[in-house]
Amino acid sequence: MEQCERRKRLIELLWRERGEAPDVPTTDEEQRVVLRGLLNQRPPMAANEELLALQDAYLQERLREVGTVDADTLPVAQRVGNSGLSLWQGDITRLSADAIANAANHAMLGCFLPGHHCIDNAIHTYAGLQLRLACHEIMQGGEAVTAQVIVTPAFNLPARLVLHVTGPVAHRPATEQDARALARCYENLLDAAVANGCRTVALCCLSTGVFGFPQERAAEIAVGTVRQWLKNHPQARLRVVFNTFLDSDQAIYESLLGPSALQ
Repeated sequence: MEQCERRKRLIELLWRERGEAPDVPTTDEEQRVVLRGLLNQRPPMAANEELLALQDAYLQERLREVGTVDADTLPVAQRVGNSGLSLWQGDITRLSADAIANAANHAMLGCFLPGHHCIDNAIHTYAGLQLRLACHEIMQGGEAVTAQVIVTPAFNLPARLVLHVTGPVAHRPATEQDARALARCYENLLDAAVANGCRTVALCCLSTGVFGFPQERAAEIAVGTVRQWLKNHPQARLRVVFNTFLDSDQAIYESLLGPSALQ
């Protein structure tokens, strides 16, 4: 089956699952937007075999089209004992690593806003419907506290695991309490990575979007916390990738990690 046929069939199945008549746009781009929106809004529940098989085939073909990036092949910007720090700018859903971090909300169920441009939305979209259900089975309707990490499979992503964490909502200006909470997020992510046998882990920019943490201060906390954690855990032998998406974040991390981080 061609990718366009999979997409149309997925849209039809998702509309019918909602008890509504299928409304399939005519252009490829419109179909992509509608499909992502339907996936984003779907509640955490089991799906039938046809829907899951079509979705998995569609997402795996999409991954082949966009290509993957192997975390092990990224240049090492800095060494910390037996571990290395790397910097990579791009879509974290393309990164092949043992684990990637997700900047989640307190419900830990992903972003329900159709097509929203946040990492939580992207990870849940391209991991597939299984991810929201896995999160729901862990959370059981509860809410995570700040810096709590839950671990799930990555399903259709090239990573093995997703480490979901909720960063602090920063006050204006960010307080020392906010800074300590953000540092705990990165410490807990690294603890979870090692506990799950990871050798490569990609960390995203936590709390700097709608959560309001200043980008430069957040990056300083992230890099400083990871360096100190690695010094305290020489046996970890981790490749830690700082993943950025915005040019502004990339410039900040380059200033902290040095010119050898440039790709």
